[in-house]
Amino acid sequence: GAATLRLAPVPRLDLALVTGRVVLDPWVAALRNASAPSLPFGIDLSAEAATLRGITLRRLRAAAFVEGDRLTLSDVSAILPGDTEIEMSGATTGRLRESTSKLEAAIRFRGSALRTTLLALGAQLDATDPTLLRQGEGRMRLVLEESQVAMPEFTATIDGARISGAGVLRFGARPALGLGLTFDRLDLDNWLPQHLDLMAMATRNPGWDANLRLNAERASWRDLAMERLSVDAAMEAGRLTARRVAARIARAEVALSGMLAPGAANAPPRLTDMALEVTAPVARPLLAFLPGTWDETAPITTQPLALRLSANGALNALAVRGGLDLGDARVEANGTLDALAPRYAGILTLRHPGAQRLLAEALGSKPPLWLGEGSLSLIANLQATRSGGQLETFDLVAGEMRLGGQLGLALAPAARPRLTGRLQAERLPLPAPAGGEEPLVLWPLGLVDADLTLQAARAMPPLLPPLEQLSTGLRLNGGILQLDQLQALLRGGKLEGGAVVDTTASPPVMTTELRLNGIGLEAPPPGLPLSLVSGQLDGEMSLRATGHSPAALLAGLEGAARLSVRGGVLAGTDLNAALRAAAQTGTGAE
Repeated sequence: GAATLRLAPVPRLDLALVTGRVVLDPWVAALRNASAPSLPFGIDLSAEAATLRGITLRRLRAAAFVEGDRLTLSDVSAILPGDTEIEMSGATTGRLRESTSKLEAAIRFRGSALRTTLLALGAQLDATDPTLLRQGEGRMRLVLEESQVAMPEFTATIDGARISGAGVLRFGARPALGLGLTFDRLDLDNWLPQHLDLMAMATRNPGWDANLRLNAERASWRDLAMERLSVDAAMEAGRLTARRVAARIARAEVALSGMLAPGAANAPPRLTDMALEVTAPVARPLLAFLPGTWDETAPITTQPLALRLSANGALNALAVRGGLDLGDARVEANGTLDALAPRYAGILTLRHPGAQRLLAEALGSKPPLWLGEGSLSLIANLQATRSGGQLETFDLVAGEMRLGGQLGLALAPAARPRLTGRLQAERLPLPAPAGGEEPLVLWPLGLVDADLTLQAARAMPPLLPPLEQLSTGLRLNGGILQLDQLQALLRGGKLEGGAVVDTTASPPVMTTELRLNGIGLEAPPPGLPLSLVSGQLDGEMSLRATGHSPAALLAGLEGAARLSVRGGVLAGTDLNAALRAAAQTGTGAE
């Protein structure tokens, strides 16, 4: 090396050192602990290899200048592990040995194996994708103080994504990290563990606090595409707080907030002021996130949607309130959720000003005029678990229909869902049989098994007088629907029988057996040449039909029927003329 002492115009000592290898820790300690020199002092150091806190640097080049209480670094460059190139310049403010002093530095970096560099620097990257943090370059400003390290400016391009932001790390008994970053695109699957456990993250109390503000123009997580992602969250003293997490998902604006905190002693964690809001001008894109298969052409999917959900309490006893507006339909839920079981119990309501319109919009079909005019209202006491659910009581008003009872749904992994319960109707309008050559929609009968009993004070079938005190058993097993022990009162008489619809056969088979006893006859339909205007009808019917469409079923109808009338009056014939005609002789008599 070389040494130069300048006496004019200002005394100054400069050293130039070149070495093959140097340990920098003693040099850094000397600079930090040195008192102000009596004359300005500069050093220019070049080394093929250097070590700093166990980290190997290559091609080190550094220039330092000390004047009074100020340290200036310039032209500092090195190659870090992973061949990341770094350049730095900066200066201190305040007295070197005092706690108020700080170093402000500007740093530039560039590398093609940033992950290797960060691992060598001690970064914990086990939870991130191994393909992450490969190539990048950027710049930052650092402010190093005794109590904290601040990064007021950071701009970089990492793996093709632009990142900017700022951060600070405060030292102490409980370190605190504050970080704000903005991404043009962000793949959260690469940054987060594959099995993210928010509860464990909130309750394990890692010994440090963090505040995070994150923004991304485009983001993705588990095949979920997001736009304008915004995260304002904190982890403090074991509490995980989401001040606001918002994003645009499937053209819907989604916002989430709340706090998850450990419970006292052995109590479960608590959720405080959790709020979820979803608003969308059109509901259709959100159908992809719902279980099952949905008709995306149904008119109701074009309606605006608004969802609000709130929760408070311990995770095993959350007080939950929710509301969903879909067009003119409104669903509300108010109950208790055990998120650990999980299990829900509460009240569910559904309201719509037009029952016919709601069903037509939801099913994409013609309005069911057989329901009659009127609104729709459902109030149900609901219990739900992993293995199924139960409507302990429910009341349904839809047009002219008045229906209530109890229902239970059992779910098993290797079996079809099974529906059981009892239905009671005050008024039960029934649809008219479909006509035409369009195939009947029978495939839903194979999705679920059922064992139900139905009682109706008044049932209103099409083309028939009202049925009183209707009762029947409805059983569905493997796509075969059975109506057992059908009984009803009809015009002072009794109707009994049953029916079977076998959708497993090809073509489907429908069979019906009916017994009529004392059915009263009243005014017949107009336009018939002969009619029975009074009397009692008895009879039996056994019918069978096969086919995929109503027209095919009618064409394939077969069976036997026996009908008899007693105590009746026949109108529309002249018996005297018939007797005179019968008395005439000759082949022309009829």
